[in-house]
Amino acid sequence: MDSFFADLKKVRESKRISLADISSATLIDVSMLEAIERGNTSILPQAYVRAFIREYASVVGLDPHETMRKYDEARNEANTTPQQPPVLEPTPPLKKPKPPEPDKRPGIEPRELLTQRNLKIGTGVIVTILVGIGLWALTSGKSSQPVQEIPFEAMVRENEERILGDTTARPAALVTSTRSATKDSLSLHAVISDTVWVQIVVDSAPPLEYLFRPPSRMSWKAKEKFTVTLGNAGAIQFTLNNKQIGTLGKPGNVVRNVEITREELARD
Repeated sequence: MDSFFADLKKVRESKRISLADISSATLIDVSMLEAIERGNTSILPQAYVRAFIREYASVVGLDPHETMRKYDEARNEANTTPQQPPVLEPTPPLKKPKPPEPDKRPGIEPRELLTQRNLKIGTGVIVTILVGIGLWALTSGKSSQPVQEIPFEAMVRENEERILGDTTARPAALVTSTRSATKDSLSLHAVISDTVWVQIVVDSAPPLEYLFRPPSRMSWKAKEKFTVTLGNAGAIQFTLNNKQIGTLGKPGNVVRNVEITREELARD
């Protein structure tokens, strides 16, 4: 697999095409292109990886069909390569512990040693009890607040929401654009049935990017038009002002800069 992606990078560099040039032509983020050149195909589902490699090959002048054939061969070869069993190193023999040396202090009999040991243990127990009583006396007068335990699932959910934010759609959740509905007369509604990357431009506003996972829903408001780019065109159904538009392409296909305007409402 590494040689396949290295060859892609060599072709691009030989033609002096930058990743920014490919990103401008395909609307694929530069970080995604860098990950593909490193062979890191686990960042996205295979449908996206294949679509991105096909677009990459087209921009650098390679035959997309031949490139995908080589990719499939390299992927199959990587999946069927036998793994070498791990080499187990011999465990060194355990050393027997040395027996404790007898106390060689002159003038002390074994019974005297036992008495001294018991005296030390008793003194330690008494000191521990006194310290505990002192700490209890210091803290008993203060009002202690109970420690609130947070369930593990709630903590995970809180971290996911903080990291992912609102750009990753929640299952079966309806997320509405923050644009005012009173001034916008076009309402675009989407129902997602498979993982899909979406870029949408509302009128002339800056583009918005999403990575949706099924099942989820999304809606936007606009005055004049929506410009849509999809990484998996067959994974999303659109409705404009309650009129069914359907999908903009087949599953796995990339469609770019498709305009959805008021004219869609006049079509039969």
